[in-house]
Amino acid sequence: MAQNTALRAWIEGFGKPVTLACDSEAWDWRWIQKLYATPNQWPINLAQKPDILKFNDEVFNEAVEDAFKQGLRQHHDLDDAKANRLGWLASYVLATLTVLAIYFQD
Repeated sequence: MAQNTALRAWIEGFGKPVTLACDSEAWDWRWIQKLYATPNQWPINLAQKPDILKFNDEVFNEAVEDAFKQGLRQHHDLDDAKANRLGWLASYVLATLTVLAIYFQD
């Protein structure tokens, strides 16, 4: 089980609380729970529940769809994570620009 040891070390290496994010608690999160099902194996700084990525905006969905059109594989753990990150970043940037536009209005 070198993978879960390496992942645990990586998570604990942040030295502060970590919350993982996924788009499906029923599907994705159960794999993390299985990795650390043995007592005392759960990373000490890892939250017991994930943040669930739930975006109902077009920017997020379009960015995710574009990522898959560019070659990322759907339902492949790493590629899904990359696509979700791109979608989140696109939504975050748009939200930030919207707040800035409102703030700097005359």
